[in-house]
Amino acid sequence: MFKNLKLNSAMQHWWLHRLSAILMFPLIFSSIFIILKLSVSNYNDALKLIKEPYNLIILIFVFSIGFWHVTMGIQVIFEDYVSNIEIRKKLLILLKLLTFSFAIVVNFCILSIFFR
Repeated sequence: MFKNLKLNSAMQHWWLHRLSAILMFPLIFSSIFIILKLSVSNYNDALKLIKEPYNLIILIFVFSIGFWHVTMGIQVIFEDYVSNIEIRKKLLILLKLLTFSFAIVVNFCILSIFFR
């Protein structure tokens, strides 16, 4: 149905941003339950909770997709409000490096708890 449809860069960005928002919706609700369970747990129970595969997958997805969603949102702000193209390119590179680094660190921390 859509194979002949060519999306320009802005339209593709718009669709991907919407897709990430749709993916985040159920993940946020699942992660809220995990956080509520963590808030009333002691340290050992919290470790056990994070070591459950379902919770691990939810946490990894919520942070990975969340950082992706944030990156796309801030990219739109930079593209709309930073008029100097060179500064905009540098800000976009810095943004992507920072959010990718944060996502890697957070997921590494979650996985280090899981494999502990």
